[in-house]
Amino acid sequence: MLAIIAVFILMVVMIGIGAYLMCLPRDARDYAERGYRRIKEGNPELALDDLTSAITKEPNCAAPYVYRGMAYHYTGRHNEALKDFNRALEIDPDLPPAYSHRGELFKSMGRLEEALKDYDQAINLEPKYKSAYKGRAAVFRELGRDKEALLDLAKIKD
Repeated sequence: MLAIIAVFILMVVMIGIGAYLMCLPRDARDYAERGYRRIKEGNPELALDDLTSAITKEPNCAAPYVYRGMAYHYTGRHNEALKDFNRALEIDPDLPPAYSHRGELFKSMGRLEEALKDYDQAINLEPKYKSAYKGRAAVFRELGRDKEALLDLAKIKD
């Protein structure tokens, strides 16, 4: 019974931080998971070392690049963030979180049309991806396209 509970908890954790980490060997996955948790706890600067370690151990897995891109973005290092998001998409061009987070980066840089394209791609790949709809709605609002923003916000509630 305890083994079943442990497996269930592991599955919940992995879904929460992305099943995309399964391409990593266990030690690299540990670094990536800890880096992701540090981002979610509000410590993106602390996450950078862990995520760089995960990338060093397995440079052909996209997820740690997305997470490190997030950490760079949240610490104001936009060029590094963009490089990591782009690298993640070179490895896996069908990765919705990479498009969504790059869209968030573009939005914060005032590159709204590029942000829209990335949010659109994330939604095309994962039609129920709520954070992409939320990000796209914010861009629509900034562009004065309020009807489209409201439509996207309605999709979040569905």
